Amino acid sequence: MNTNKEAESTMISTEDWGIINEITAFIYTTQPYPDLSQIIEKLKEIIPYSHSFSCLISDDNKNIEFFSYQSKDIPPAHIELYRTQYINYDFILWYSVSPKEMTFRESDIVVEKYMAESIFMKEWMEPINAYYGAVSNIVADNYSYGNICLYRSKEEGNFSDREMAILKTINHHLCLRFKDIFPRGIQRSSFDQSKSLYKSTYHLTDREFEIVQLICDGVTRKDLAERLFISGNTLKKHLNNIYSKINIKNFEELLMTVRPGIKYIK
Repeated sequence: MNTNKEAESTMISTEDWGIINEITAFIYTTQPYPDLSQIIEKLKEIIPYSHSFSCLISDDNKNIEFFSYQSKDIPPAHIELYRTQYINYDFILWYSVSPKEMTFRESDIVVEKYMAESIFMKEWMEPINAYYGAVSNIVADNYSYGNICLYRSKEEGNFSDREMAILKTINHHLCLRFKDIFPRGIQRSSFDQSKSLYKSTYHLTDREFEIVQLICDGVTRKDLAERLFISGNTLKKHLNNIYSKINIKNFEELLMTVRPGIKYIK
């Protein structure tokens, strides 16, 4: 008898299970793969947090590459700083790429005093008022598929055992689903090749293609201009050119074109 699983199950309320079931249904029905940003957004109903991000991992059992960063509450420029600079200072990076399905509180892995004094805390976390973190490693058969990271301020307090049990339950289904879709791990080259077809097929400019790539990676319309460092009017002009070339009418149709089969959690 697995007493740990039984104990975790009793922490989760009937209301929690209702949200968990909605997220689980989304995980197994969305195509081409689960949108981690939508899962994170739905999780907020039962696991409060102030900041979050997710990423995918290209893993061929030789090299690991993080890509397709998504966040709806951390400024794109700050995510870019993480991707290009502070990932090397992240005090749980070594643990989050472990080839094992895991969900953990950062404070359970790293001594809190060390966290508070680290470069990563002072220069990347403190500017967004983040202190405590909860992380999910999406892993199966020694292949890493991605991470979900949730953050809270020191005033908001650490993540509870109940909340970690919920996150662990969701993460297990993510591991199963990604394994089913990508049995030999995610290869970023295949992602990039599928995107590049839009540029040659529809004769997109470099900027138009960059917009399509960002949409493929899950960047929302309201974040596109900031991510590209352009005005809303300039973005609108680029989008209208894309619509004309692909022969569609609006952003919703563009989203469905470049990310076929995408669904939304209610």
